[in-house]
Amino acid sequence: MSGLVVTLSSSEDEDVTPSSSKQKQDVLYDYLDVIPENVISREHILSDVASSSKSLTQQEKKKTKALEKEAKKRKLQEDKKDRAVRIEMNKVYKPGECMQYINVVINENLLRKWYMTSVEQEVTAAGANIEQQSEEQDIITWTRRLPLTLDKYFGKSKKPNEEQCDHALCIMEVDRVTRLVRDNALARTMIECKERLQCKLTLVVVQVEAYFKSKSGRKDMSNIDFELALTDAIVTADCDVVTVETAQELAETIVRFTKAIADAPAKKAKREIDELSSFYMRGVNKNCVAITNNGAGVSQLWQQMLAVLPQSSLDISRAVCAQYKSPLAMYESFQEPDALEQLSNLGVSRSGVAGAKQRKLGREFALKLHTLFTATSGDVIVGEQTDE
Repeated sequence: MSGLVVTLSSSEDEDVTPSSSKQKQDVLYDYLDVIPENVISREHILSDVASSSKSLTQQEKKKTKALEKEAKKRKLQEDKKDRAVRIEMNKVYKPGECMQYINVVINENLLRKWYMTSVEQEVTAAGANIEQQSEEQDIITWTRRLPLTLDKYFGKSKKPNEEQCDHALCIMEVDRVTRLVRDNALARTMIECKERLQCKLTLVVVQVEAYFKSKSGRKDMSNIDFELALTDAIVTADCDVVTVETAQELAETIVRFTKAIADAPAKKAKREIDELSSFYMRGVNKNCVAITNNGAGVSQLWQQMLAVLPQSSLDISRAVCAQYKSPLAMYESFQEPDALEQLSNLGVSRSGVAGAKQRKLGREFALKLHTLFTATSGDVIVGEQTDE
């Protein structure tokens, strides 16, 4: 019996739940019942078992904490990348910064025409990019480059996405347009072009005036017939028509279209917000007055509020602000019975004219101000009140 050894082994992969530990302890008690007391003490074996289980539990806790820490770190990194992508996406549609993400896609043969000589320089100066293509003849389209995105599972960069813009230009010289007009094919050509591109289309005709000033132009077709054909194309093919004379005019036209297409999503979003309510005061920061922590600038803001009212002026706002130092002071004064009469008789001086005679503010404007500050119903329309 002296050679009897009891070995307790455990693996990190075994289940160490309370139920499994209890089962192992019960089996151990069965073994201890058959071991003589003079071989090894029962208490010694039980203490070894307890210390082994405790060590195993601590290892599992450390491993769990390490995994949780790693998961939290990974989530923070993903949130940081997502935030960077959102910031970059805002720049794609933000007015003033969106031009750098616009590609002007032009046919390579069209780009070599004489009337396209200034296009590349003007488009690049405006902040957009030129991209050449070889498929569509005489067609200019636009694409918007979207920022790179990361695959959350593989961590690899995906290819940059491009958003196709819903507009195109068809550039034609006046000679080609007149040939299509004589064949009654201009409207049909525009319809086929729209169906192929699946977007809105604008026809740009080059050198119209110069053509009809020449003898050959007047001989081939009258200016009125040409205008009627363009009108028919506008109505039948549902396309727009723009005429230009020089290469510089064409380049400026393309830049205007590029800027309008770049700003279109932001303007559309702003328009949708405006349509949510019958009245909406947009929160733009134009000509705003800065207010410091100590209150400096409040009087200037109060003067600006009065100056933008209908039938008001800078002189009127200065006179009213001199009499009523704040909106609260005006509201409190309007609680007096003769407040309307006092406001009507307020003297207004003409600025910049030395010794000019003061004029009265007047009953009409005073009544509007009184209604604006004392009306208790939101349905009251300022200016429709009668002087009682």
